[in-house]
Amino acid sequence: MLAVPSNMNEISPAWLTEALRAGGHIEGASVARMQSTPIGEGVGFLGELRRIELHYDRPANGAPASLIAKLPTTFPEAREVGMQFRYYERENRFYEDVAPHIGLRIPRAYYIGSDLDAGNFALLLEDLTGVARLGDQLAACDIPTAEMVVRELARFHAAWWNHPMVENLDWMPRVNDPVQLYAGELYQAAWPAFAQIWGDTLPKALLEPGEKLGPAWTAVMDDFATRDQFISHTDFRLDNMLFGEPGSDTELIVIDWQLCVRGGGLYDLGYFVSQSLPVESRRKHERNLIRLYHETLTSAGVTNYPFERCWDDYRIAVLVALVIPVSAAVNTDLSNPRGAAVMKEIMIRGTTAVVDLNAGELLPS
Repeated sequence: MLAVPSNMNEISPAWLTEALRAGGHIEGASVARMQSTPIGEGVGFLGELRRIELHYDRPANGAPASLIAKLPTTFPEAREVGMQFRYYERENRFYEDVAPHIGLRIPRAYYIGSDLDAGNFALLLEDLTGVARLGDQLAACDIPTAEMVVRELARFHAAWWNHPMVENLDWMPRVNDPVQLYAGELYQAAWPAFAQIWGDTLPKALLEPGEKLGPAWTAVMDDFATRDQFISHTDFRLDNMLFGEPGSDTELIVIDWQLCVRGGGLYDLGYFVSQSLPVESRRKHERNLIRLYHETLTSAGVTNYPFERCWDDYRIAVLVALVIPVSAAVNTDLSNPRGAAVMKEIMIRGTTAVVDLNAGELLPS
């Protein structure tokens, strides 16, 4: 049985040959040599990524010329977090169980390896360099792009909407499982410092709902868990999207499925629209985007879900998505220029959206 590598140094031409053969991606050919280049070195928290160029000892029709290797981080503290919340296992199981039926374009997996006893996980994924560009949450996106993303998100959600298979994905947490409720604990712990540090720059109308969200977190997640059940990505932002040629099968590719969950609630939609669009653009086009999402759902066969409920589900999701900027504002290393810029921008976008939508009125009393 092929050993799952514990770090990138254990990925060799011989190991790659075995991994690709096991998946049926090569037959007689072997990987003669490889060239490995780190991706986002010093940026990743939970994982390590490398682009590996492959050179075969003979022609290998259909074999990948390059691929992306994804392994857990080698930093002990971060790796422990990933293990504790089963992020690595979750993404591997996603590629095993969900990817074949996904309803959304994702990178192809050439190899999926798990060793639960040793805590080793590895993915060899399709390299889309030159085919699609990575999105940029700081730069935001224009409305035609947002419309395309919202439409594809709705198709993805609709494909899993109350699907019997969702119930059987017992490795994937529900929105109100303890591992998910921990996000609320982090938010509640971070809020006082966030309000103290950034209070003078925040909309005054944000302070009351922002403070109430932490204590209400479990009740909100319990409510999400009673809704129509489907799969959510839960980190649905531009930095986790690749954009290819419009109209092609690579027009939108969604990556990084470590946080996927089961349950209701429109967190993916609320997070994307409120924090990936400039404030004025969101204000002008927001309702049309949510209507597009709803129309795409219903066209795909979703029933008994009126637009008014969809709109309110979006509003509360925008409030819940404050967990990202609030936690980031307190915990982000502000010496990283891009990290600091992203944190400040999503804070402005997210908090303004909460106030614009009066989302706090939807919190349970």
